[in-house]
Amino acid sequence: MKNMVVPITAEWALWGKEGHDTVYRLLECSNGPLTRDAFEQALVRYSPGALEDLPQVTFSWLRDQQGDSYLAIAIHDRPDHDRYDASGREIVETSYYCAPFRQLATGAVSYQAMYEGLRRFPLPIAAGAVIRTELSASRPDPPRNGLAVRVAALLLTDQRVCILGADAVGLGERMRFLDEVAALLPYGMRSRLSASTWASSTHQNHYLRLFFSSSSRHQDDHVVVWGQPGFSPTGYPPRSEEHTSE
Repeated sequence: MKNMVVPITAEWALWGKEGHDTVYRLLECSNGPLTRDAFEQALVRYSPGALEDLPQVTFSWLRDQQGDSYLAIAIHDRPDHDRYDASGREIVETSYYCAPFRQLATGAVSYQAMYEGLRRFPLPIAAGAVIRTELSASRPDPPRNGLAVRVAALLLTDQRVCILGADAVGLGERMRFLDEVAALLPYGMRSRLSASTWASSTHQNHYLRLFFSSSSRHQDDHVVVWGQPGFSPTGYPPRSEEHTSE
């Protein structure tokens, strides 16, 4: 299948602080069907915690008031110029973009394509305008990393998956790995999948389903090690269709 483009209408939100703030908050957002409350809940629910190495990327999902599902990408990075809050702490901004899953599902739009296509639109956008653009879509390549097969199988259980030992692996390679895993799952499952290129090991209450980290979080998380695929059974039954993935 030749590469194609998929037209999308993306909404957005900017999460961060002003110089007089002491806590993170929603700074601005688009004026589309998604409400401020929906943005705030999704950004808090799928926050990867405090990040030292930047940029990092988180993928998640949310619904609008009509029940339509959106696939979202959050890009966590420092502002162009170093900025500090009222307590003297460095500010990290999150640029959050999301598009209706029904639009993305018309082609095989990868996480990498979302990242490359949407980061070209610095936030905020004047007057809260939505983003109308096209994203590249193509048939995914076969997995190059045997660990992706193992992780995809683990995601079919009720447990979250934490990947250790990838501290020296670059952002691009970690994102490609997330794409390889997603390509092995039923495509509809991706509409409710949350994943991150990094999550703080001290952030205990996130709802990420798949994430890289420097140490394990909960005893009931599946833990796999980068470069060590393993082929033993998952030890868990497949997820039922009724389950809602986080």
